[in-house]
Amino acid sequence: GAAAVLALALALAGAARGEQGQLQLSSRQLASGTAAFERFGLSLDAAGSRLVVASSGTNPSFLDEAKSVAITGVLKVLIDAGSQFDLEHEFTVPQLDNGKELIGFGSEAVLNDQGDVLATIGAYECGNFKCTALFVYTRSGSTWSNVPAKAEFDDLISRRFTFGTRTRTLAISPSGDSILVSGLSQSDADSKPTIKLLSRSGGSLTTRRTFVGAVGTATFENLNDVAVGDRHIFLTNSNQDQTQVTFADYQDLNNVAVETSQLEGNQAVKFSGVREGRLAIAVASNDGVRLLVVASSDGSIVASGTFEETFSIGCIAFRGDIFAVGFVETFWGTTEFGRVYHLSGPNLLPDSYIPAGDFVAGSNGGSISYLQGCAVLGQEVILTSPQADVGELSDAGRSFAFSFVATPSPTKVPTASPVPPTGRPTQGPTKRSTLSTAPTNAPSKSPTPQSDASRGMAAAFTLLAATFAAVLF
Repeated sequence: GAAAVLALALALAGAARGEQGQLQLSSRQLASGTAAFERFGLSLDAAGSRLVVASSGTNPSFLDEAKSVAITGVLKVLIDAGSQFDLEHEFTVPQLDNGKELIGFGSEAVLNDQGDVLATIGAYECGNFKCTALFVYTRSGSTWSNVPAKAEFDDLISRRFTFGTRTRTLAISPSGDSILVSGLSQSDADSKPTIKLLSRSGGSLTTRRTFVGAVGTATFENLNDVAVGDRHIFLTNSNQDQTQVTFADYQDLNNVAVETSQLEGNQAVKFSGVREGRLAIAVASNDGVRLLVVASSDGSIVASGTFEETFSIGCIAFRGDIFAVGFVETFWGTTEFGRVYHLSGPNLLPDSYIPAGDFVAGSNGGSISYLQGCAVLGQEVILTSPQADVGELSDAGRSFAFSFVATPSPTKVPTASPVPPTGRPTQGPTKRSTLSTAPTNAPSKSPTPQSDASRGMAAAFTLLAATFAAVLF
């Protein structure tokens, strides 16, 4: 029960920072930007043997000076060819049905689990703002369609292109049949955060539901990240006093069941995409980084870990048992820009760190800055920094591929018993987990075995909240 969950959180909170070595640059690399303001690696995702990577374009005259957003966009799919990454397809920038000029094509791009459905966004002028356009491409064999299913949302303001935020606003389900797009409401007087859930069928997109300021009984004021499975929507929302993580079952849109976790303070929360039936959640605070892996089908806990890293999180990705986190430089003298963790039973253990500073900068000149893209492909972790300089080329964008070999070190992190799932109602009012200082020495009882359908997401939220309780109290 809750005591066992809190006991695990306490054990993990005492984990020491790993002393594993640095990753080495791989012998095969993605090409970095070759022109100023190209912003190579503006988006990055991987599935199967494929990578999707985007850049702003190569002509700085296309820059929208007011918003610092490139007008054009370049979107490519690369395939793992063994000794190198080969270009499989470069998409033609599409035309909008409304006749307006498309900007920022490819600025966010995501692949489904099989790597045969790709969703990407752009924007266009709509009054005093920029609104969102969605494009979805499919692959048959090695051939990608150049004619996308598309949707233009005059009622959805793009936060990325109107206000220049790096907040992720696009997600795709493992099957590729559900797509989530977020922004701000154009039709609401307060411009509330808004989410659109779309279904894909053949070559068409249908908006199943538009959520303005709330999903079910869970309200949100400032969306920070989104993800979507084939059954659940995942959201993180924060204000100055509190951070909220929400799972919502969208199978019955007339009665959306939601569960939330309330975390004290404005925590930085990042999601991975939903992969292999799992979702990775990274939470950064002044106390360190917490990682949580949950089953996307029911929210039950797969694994967790707490680490004494002191960075903000730029991105998180995983494949199999390997998890990669890209950090954001927050002070001078940073020596790490990321860390690789491996899954060991119910624990995530630190493997190797991704070096920064002269080691990386010296590989082809220039500097590295905000890490925006993370991917795990084969035995490599790939990172992109679209605002990094390459020599004298400002904002050309850089990418780095690092080779890794998992080196389990169970002595670095205390191991713990798996967390038993708890039941949850399939519908009804919001469930809230809050920080608690309750004693942790109460005996725990083994729960009655339950079916997958009745397993709860409450355990994940209890652990997330309890982890912070363990650190804070």
